[in-house]
This record gives sequence, C-alpha cells and structure tokens, in this order.
Amino acid sequence: MTSTARIQLAPPGAGIPALEITLAKILFAFFRARKTPEWATNHFRAEAGTMLGLARSLGPEAVNTRVLIPRVIGIEDSSRHWSVLMTLDHLVIVNTAILEIIEHLAIERLYIRHVSTAAVKPLPHQTLETINRFAKTTQTYVDRVSRFKNLASHARHPHPWFGSMDALGWHWLASLHHTVHRRQIQRIVAHAK
Repeated sequence: MTSTARIQLAPPGAGIPALEITLAKILFAFFRARKTPEWATNHFRAEAGTMLGLARSLGPEAVNTRVLIPRVIGIEDSSRHWSVLMTLDHLVIVNTAILEIIEHLAIERLYIRHVSTAAVKPLPHQTLETINRFAKTTQTYVDRVSRFKNLASHARHPHPWFGSMDALGWHWLASLHHTVHRRQIQRIVAHAK
C-alpha cells in the first residue's frame, strides 16, 4: 500500500490531455449520429449495474480502500488515488449535476451555474451508504431523463473540456462518463488484490 503522504498528483481541475478531449468529441459525435438517446440511457444503466456489482462484491474494507492506479483514459491525474466508494460518490455528484443541466436545457431554459471538474471530487471518507446513494441517483437519472421526448435542445451549456452542449450532448456525456469510471473501478479492484 502506498502512503498518501508520498503520492504526488496533479491538482483537481488540471484536466486531461487535449488528444483525449478531441477523441471524446469524435466519439460523442459518432454515437449521436449512429445510436439513439435510448441506447445512451441503457448504456448508462448497464455501466451502473456493472459498477454496483463490483462494489457489492467487495468487503467493507476493500470497497473503502484508496488504491493508486495507472491513469485511465478520461480521468484527471488527481482522480487516480480513489477507493471504489469515492468513485461512486463522484458519480453521484456528477450525475445529479448533469440531470439538473439536462432538465433545464430540455425545456429550453438556461442553466446559470458554472461547471468545474475540480468541484466534483469526492470526499475521501465514505460509508457503505454511498453504494445505495449511487443506485438511487442512477435510477432517478434514468426515470427523469426518460420523460423527455426530445433532448436535442436549442439551449446549451458549456462543459470545461467539451464546450457548449445541448441536453442530448450532456446525456451522452453522462453515459460515456459511466464507462470511464467503470474502467477505473475495475482497475481499482484489480490492483487491490
């Protein structure tokens, strides 16, 4: 186990490499052109199910142990030393915020809060209740986003890495964001053994 005091990571909000941002934009455009919003919702739910299964398969100590992992594509360097519970807490924070953005944009209302990647980092100390909160917010997200017939809004809101996006763009971000963190959790579990 690596001592937290000896770990030097980039500060929260430092971002990801420009090439990864470019590839993510291409991926968003590809999926948006080839897949339906329902596919994005199902993908979001399936990735959440995988993460919940992994979290529930671990004992209380293992699920709450921070593990330093090699960086996963799509996460900041500052996110490499998290526990499974910290990762789920991050997703609770982000999914709740994205849902709020989508609900504004889908009814053509501007969203006035600034989005910051540094502001969505989890607290290091979590409890097993984090697993239940993640399950609940995932279901809430799916239920509420599914109410909208058309997410291709005129209203847009900027993401610090991906620029101005409509409600559908934010929905795709939430879906693919789950994939990034599912990979992170798999890597945490593999390195914890």
